Amino acid sequence: AEGERANITLPDGSIISLNEKSRLTYTPKTNSKKERNIQFDGEGYFKVSKDKEHPFLINAHGLQIKVLGTKFNLHARKAESSAELILEEGYVSFTSLKTSDCVSIRPNQKAILDKVTGIIKIINNADIQKATAWKRKEMIFRNNSLAFVLQSIEKNYEINIKTTYKDSISDPFTGTVPSSNLNEALEVIEKSYHLKSTIIGRSIILTDQK
Repeated sequence: AEGERANITLPDGSIISLNEKSRLTYTPKTNSKKERNIQFDGEGYFKVSKDKEHPFLINAHGLQIKVLGTKFNLHARKAESSAELILEEGYVSFTSLKTSDCVSIRPNQKAILDKVTGIIKIINNADIQKATAWKRKEMIFRNNSLAFVLQSIEKNYEINIKTTYKDSISDPFTGTVPSSNLNEALEVIEKSYHLKSTIIGRSIILTDQK
């Protein structure tokens, strides 16, 4: 549901943290200690119990993931044209259903599936902390412009931010901003850039204090 997160424990002991607007489905017939098979749409962090005899299968739009025991973040929404998996530990095989290509993913690697072409791209040294920031109710930025940070805050809190200055808008920002407390999020920006925020309804006005 919108705005809701949930933790689910499956029959085999695997634990899945679901981000908002995510859906996980299975039946007792397809998910037990002997057969581990789920359908998934959304974003989740998976801690899959190790069982070499019974692989854990995740079926999502355009892809299938085969797991023996591991921790990873999966972003696979049916409505989006790409899907991403970042592996924290263990090993997974990632299959594109369009091309039948199967790629082995190692820790700290990110697999990006283009669902239109079916092509899987692998990126090394992926930022697992940034990918799982949603679990900690955080937004993590690495050398992003203030303009990008403000756009992210607008989207997350569904608000409108207006600025009365131009000096700092392209300045880089590296840091963590709360995703579930607007006042604290604005406080981080105020202290970092010497700004003052005024809240009027669903709008925020940022003014320069320098």
